[in-house]
Amino acid sequence: MITHEDMHIRESGRFFSPGNTKAIKFHEGYRNAIEYWAKSNYQIRYSGGMAPDCYHIFAKREGVFSSISFMPQVPPKLRFLYEVAPISYLIEKAGGKSSDGFKSIMEVKVTSYVQKCDIIIGSEHEVSRVERYIQAALQKAN
Repeated sequence: MITHEDMHIRESGRFFSPGNTKAIKFHEGYRNAIEYWAKSNYQIRYSGGMAPDCYHIFAKREGVFSSISFMPQVPPKLRFLYEVAPISYLIEKAGGKSSDGFKSIMEVKVTSYVQKCDIIIGSEHEVSRVERYIQAALQKAN
């Protein structure tokens, strides 16, 4: 029997799953986050799909999945209503955190059926770390 403890995601984790990595060429904040994980001996988990990488977060109860864009060169890939919002809801219910880089995915307003969105989900401290890198790069650029 699965209990709520089985679905709890720890605050920190040593796994990272970077998606939409074409953006690191243009997005300094995303590049810095991935470099941090690589230099800090985090274990990479990359299947090329959001579902298996997020399942890994639930199975290991830790880690972070990210898919960041850089418009117009690298647009968002994941659909908000069918991919981003549902898995973010589950991650948050399991004690993890979701973000679009600035706020919880649960705070993102739905604008269309085909809306796409950036996503960072998983262990709270790892998601917060990516937010800090993204926001620092944005401040530096302005």
